[in-house]
Amino acid sequence: MSEMNVVCPREGLEVSVALDLLRERGYGMSCRFEHVHATKDAQELHICLLADLASMSPSRFLACLDEAIQQSLQYVLSQGH
Repeated sequence: MSEMNVVCPREGLEVSVALDLLRERGYGMSCRFEHVHATKDAQELHICLLADLASMSPSRFLACLDEAIQQSLQYVLSQGH
């Protein structure tokens, strides 16, 4: 898997921790339009707003990732793929 370039409008421990959590689970990160997305292959999942990241605990961030994965799976199943 190729590394994704992470370009976020602000940098700090919050973004670094989120990126590490995603990488541990096989995802990359992109931050666009003030939103944090988990990326893997052609898949891109919206996790949270960048502004909310600073106040999130790691467990809440991972819960948001799990919710995004579940929504993505539900969408794929509803499309009959």
